[in-house]
Amino acid sequence: MTDKFNIYKNEKIIQSGKSPMKIEGLSPDTLYKKGIFKISRVFNAGESEKVDVPEFKTSSIEVQSVTLDKNKLSMIVGDTYKLTATIAPENATDKTETWSTGNSTITRVDASKGNVVAVGAGQARITVKVGKQTAFCDITVTEG
Repeated sequence: MTDKFNIYKNEKIIQSGKSPMKIEGLSPDTLYKKGIFKISRVFNAGESEKVDVPEFKTSSIEVQSVTLDKNKLSMIVGDTYKLTATIAPENATDKTETWSTGNSTITRVDASKGNVVAVGAGQARITVKVGKQTAFCDITVTEG
């Protein structure tokens, strides 16, 4: 018979199964101290003494993609537009958005919110970066 293992938290079994086992339902990018979880081996004659699971840190969840609500946009000098980024997966650990413009004489964009202001005629590219992923919106600005 194959040995089975029990994982405990607060003296309550939270999982049972064969090796190798994973502790389910943990938060990403989190440090779990030694002793929060305990493990024991279950065999024909009973159960072994519970031992502490060593300290471990869960992995972060990386951003896999970022898209914008607009890839192209026409504006008139003085117009404003809020670009909206959609980040996947939704449970990514760090979804910090960093916005920039390729030409600040044509458009301005605040660094963290995606609010674009058309300040001069011409073309500019707005970029949002989230983790290692980027998305773009090409903007054409004309005089009013």
